[in-house]
Amino acid sequence: MKSENSGEKVEAKPEVAIKKPKPASVEEKQKKALSEIIEEVNALYDKDYEPDATTKTAQALRDYLLKIPSIRERLEKSAKINSFEDFKFTYDDCVQDALVYGFDQNVDFYTLLLNDKTIRDRIARVFCLDIYNMLVSEPVKEGDVTASIMYSPNASNVSKVAEEPSTYGKDKD
Repeated sequence: MKSENSGEKVEAKPEVAIKKPKPASVEEKQKKALSEIIEEVNALYDKDYEPDATTKTAQALRDYLLKIPSIRERLEKSAKINSFEDFKFTYDDCVQDALVYGFDQNVDFYTLLLNDKTIRDRIARVFCLDIYNMLVSEPVKEGDVTASIMYSPNASNVSKVAEEPSTYGKDKD
């Protein structure tokens, strides 16, 4: 039996081209951050939240913020007239409204978020910049100084900004 390649020179190519990995998408980064927070919550509160299902529940919170017309309208108004730092105050209020709206989806987890401001803020922070950037014409980059100054869980003593410039500074009758 004769080999098909007899007489032909075979060139060895010892180098292998490996494709560079794609950078993680925003959603993948969010899922990873949420999973880490959920694992900490499980350890801290002796809970047994399943990371994938609870991550989806947390992502539903983002969907409520963007799909409930009254909440989205408040966020849009605030994003258009405020910096990212000031937008976060309206965002925090809207997160609580969205939690109440979606309460039935996961009563135990949403109750925890409503009762524990620190955990609620950590979960909400995962989506804040992404939502702000969806609503403004000039997005803020993750590495920008303004975007990296994320709000602290103890920011309750900070004055809030107006959601509408026409109502700011006017006494309500």
